[in-house]
Amino acid sequence: MKLQEHIRKVLREETNIIRKILRRLPIEKMDYEFKSSLNYMSSIFLKNFKGNPRKLSEKEFKRMVIIDLITLLDLRHHLPEDVEWYEDVVKGLTNHYEERMSSMYKVLKKD
Repeated sequence: MKLQEHIRKVLREETNIIRKILRRLPIEKMDYEFKSSLNYMSSIFLKNFKGNPRKLSEKEFKRMVIIDLITLLDLRHHLPEDVEWYEDVVKGLTNHYEERMSSMYKVLKKD
């Protein structure tokens, strides 16, 4: 079996989406871009939803942060051409950064 085919097989068998991402991107880059996304979406929240924070639920806020992160990391070019990968990545990254996003959302709602 060619090395490239073996690598593809191993990557297909891997089920942890965060591990898949970290094989392609350094954790430092992912964390840096996460902070950028969190700060950006926090400023959007304050601008657009400060008058009525109930207009944007915590779940929606988290999804916006993660979607921005996926865009910044350009993950479409780093992951397999699988139709279902997007929601798997959203879920995996949401779980990975859950506490930090929840903390920020709570702070934003109090301000």
